[in-house]
Amino acid sequence: MVTGFILPSFSTYLYPRFCELKSDKELSALLNDAIRLGTFSIFPLLLIGIPYKDFFIELFYSNKFLAASKYLPLHFIGVAFYVWYYVFSQSMTPRGKIKQHGIFLVLYFTLDMLVTYIFVNDIGLYGWMLKHMISPFVFFWVYYFYSRKYLKFSFHKNNIVLIFYLLFSATILIVIDFFMKT
Repeated sequence: MVTGFILPSFSTYLYPRFCELKSDKELSALLNDAIRLGTFSIFPLLLIGIPYKDFFIELFYSNKFLAASKYLPLHFIGVAFYVWYYVFSQSMTPRGKIKQHGIFLVLYFTLDMLVTYIFVNDIGLYGWMLKHMISPFVFFWVYYFYSRKYLKFSFHKNNIVLIFYLLFSATILIVIDFFMKT
């Protein structure tokens, strides 16, 4: 759902909008709007997907894959950071930051490969889950600090609250799920 529908919608919608912006203030407002929209769009994934992960694996795959359900909750948190990182990344090329964006992408994929190479052999599917968590988390912050310094981006207070609420809710669901299994 996220990679097949939401992210392509963001690139289709955001690219022309970023091209027409005249000031950093407008850019900051559009980034905040897109982050808010992305956060609201992944709320159902997290709030329904975490408690009912076994059901969805059986529904979409089969009960043979139920062992993989333990990896999904943290993977979903990685998806949240991926959506936020993706929104920031969409602002780079229309604003003329093509070289910087290219360097960031090379570093992103290099980190992906390193995490996969280091962790998959040692810890199996947990390593693959880390691949989907570490790179989006790190590059969310890389793009945030870059946007803050060079594009004069600042989070709206309601977005900070929304992001913390999403992460807090997901963490509570993961903790409840963990203690219900043990």
